[in-house]
Amino acid sequence: MSDITPTPIAVLDFGSQFTHLITRRLRDAGIYCEIFPPSIDTNDLIARGARGVVMSGGPSSVYDHDRPRFNERILDLDLPILGICYGFQLMAHLLGGEVVPGHVKEFGRADLLVNGKSLLFDGLDPSQVVWMSHGDTVARLPPGFSRVASTADCPNAAAEATGAKRYGIQFHSEVAHTLHGGEILANFALKICGCAPVWNPRSSIDLIADYIRESVGDRNVFVLVSGGVDSTVLFLLLNRVLGQERVRGLSVDTGLLRPADVEFTKTFLDANGMDNCTFVDARNEFLSALDEVADPEQKRTIIGRLFLDVKDRALAEMQLDPQNWLLAQGTIYPDVITSGASANASVIKTHHNALPSLEGMEVLEPLRFLYKDEVRRLSSALGLPHEFTWKHPFPGPGIAVRIAGRITPSKISLYHVIDEIVLKSIRRSGWYERLWMGFPVLINMPESTTPDMGQPDATRDEVVARVNKRLDSATFDSVRVEASVLPIRSVGVKGDYRTYEHPVELRITTEGGSRYHVPHDILEALSTEIANRTSHVNRVLLAINWSGNPSAWRDIVVLRMLLSVDTLTADWAKLEHALLDEMATEIRAAGPSIDAVLLDITQKPPGTMEWE
Repeated sequence: MSDITPTPIAVLDFGSQFTHLITRRLRDAGIYCEIFPPSIDTNDLIARGARGVVMSGGPSSVYDHDRPRFNERILDLDLPILGICYGFQLMAHLLGGEVVPGHVKEFGRADLLVNGKSLLFDGLDPSQVVWMSHGDTVARLPPGFSRVASTADCPNAAAEATGAKRYGIQFHSEVAHTLHGGEILANFALKICGCAPVWNPRSSIDLIADYIRESVGDRNVFVLVSGGVDSTVLFLLLNRVLGQERVRGLSVDTGLLRPADVEFTKTFLDANGMDNCTFVDARNEFLSALDEVADPEQKRTIIGRLFLDVKDRALAEMQLDPQNWLLAQGTIYPDVITSGASANASVIKTHHNALPSLEGMEVLEPLRFLYKDEVRRLSSALGLPHEFTWKHPFPGPGIAVRIAGRITPSKISLYHVIDEIVLKSIRRSGWYERLWMGFPVLINMPESTTPDMGQPDATRDEVVARVNKRLDSATFDSVRVEASVLPIRSVGVKGDYRTYEHPVELRITTEGGSRYHVPHDILEALSTEIANRTSHVNRVLLAINWSGNPSAWRDIVVLRMLLSVDTLTADWAKLEHALLDEMATEIRAAGPSIDAVLLDITQKPPGTMEWE
């Protein structure tokens, strides 16, 4: 597609979870760009009319023997080059600087101070909020480079050699939580590379339609319809582009969906004149296969493989010739990148649509390079109703990854009650459309306890000391802090790698024993500090309503309330304390075994969107 514009930016993919956000931010600014492997030949870059190069972040260290192969001749080109995170470290390393493990590994929000003049930060305030996710850091700049910005824990957070047109930033400018990151990237493309803003993202419908026609040819398409926004938009788009006679849908009730979801999907498709979707009830089959399975990755794999088995049986019953039918999926980019589909990316989770058994099939994924908000804009453009377009994302494996541990009918029933309490509360309070997603996680503590706790007492004491110090500095009087490292684990992401570590829970009360409403900005600072500086910890939980000692807790409910633009980074939503108290009280009343309700106050990274 490089002939669309004469001014592309080449993005070299070193495996960061955020690589495609670079192209996304640049396209939002009207600048066309493409992604290439870092081993690309320099002649190819020149032939494609590249005006600048961006070296992405990635999970490797510059000292790894198996780091992604990079064509070092790219650094000899007379083109502006911007290195981001690992890309900056690699550039500094190859040009004579020094990269070392950071004294503090930064994950999440950081305050950046621009202390030099640079076109990268042209028009921006000298104080910036940025997003970090790194372990290594550039300790000594290469010859010719000068420092232009720093954070408290990263002196060389941004540097440049303007004469050589080489620029580096340690933070991730591409993520939404770097508040002016898009402007930094636009400055690089427009003011440093001299590109012109000629890309119009509103042409995406026509581009996707052309891609579908070209890929399908004279064949037909079989679509897996989950009832979510992504797969439903794809199903509608395929029907409009190819016609209903060439499209067949399949919706599978796994027993792991919200109770009304299947009926809603049927009603919605009927109302939109689409009667070419088959509905299969496979609830007993899925619940039987998951019996006694507690490991989250094993649950994802079982659900994905069984889904494919059900799909194969449905194809056989429909008597569709596999040679004449493609399998279409509503996979979007966050599903792809967190599943390690990039050649240099680390697997954060196994996605149910990205299993090895699909490798031998011809799969059509027209939305795979779009993000959720882009799909929502597509949904609106196609005329889908507002309430459907803004439906919260729901995981492919369903509530199997929102119930930690084994899946049982009694747990499913209890979860649905709790989930409905949460949904009603955030809708009634006006938070629903402000949130990217809001949901509870149900955890049975005795069943989910893991033995590899390391030194929990030392970690607990360290955390309590940090919290007390932070509260003392904020002049809070008569506040009691208790904390523990819970003997359970959840999935997280640090430095582009998957983690499976423990949460810290905080109980902050007045001397009288009632919950103390700590201001959200203090909680955010606490969460970042604890997650970044405490080993074997990737989440921080704030107790909202509880009884007894954590060591005796039976069931607990963790509330995950998230703000995001693209799911690759997220911030926890600052719901009002009164709303949280009301919600937690109602949840505890839903089941006598629920001993605590906690709010997950962890950003992504180091947490993930889902618990498992």
